Amino acid sequence: MAAAELAVFDALTAGVTLGVVYQDVPAGTQAPIVIVAEMTEDPLPSKTSRTVQISLTISSEVWQPARRPILLLRQQVKDALHGKTLLQDSFEIKVLWLNGDARQVDERTYFGTDEFTVFASPV
Repeated sequence: MAAAELAVFDALTAGVTLGVVYQDVPAGTQAPIVIVAEMTEDPLPSKTSRTVQISLTISSEVWQPARRPILLLRQQVKDALHGKTLLQDSFEIKVLWLNGDARQVDERTYFGTDEFTVFASPV
């Protein structure tokens, strides 16, 4: 759903200062970055509801020799989205954080993943 993706992107761009937010990362981009990685949508199981439930994955990457920068970046992602109600293109978009993790890939690269559930309803 384009409205939800745009609302999430705008909220991340406004709330994340420790990295650059992308939907499509250009080749050669340097970290730290935040990526609107995956969005999968399913209608709610109701014949009358027009609300769509979206599974959203946000990925983060930093190149630092310590874990703290990825944790701070992930916290900004969570703060920008969790519990927020966003309005975009006649849709009300509610975002809830589900879970996340941070993992070290090598001595200077950390990846983070955060998963959210998004409900988009026409207003």
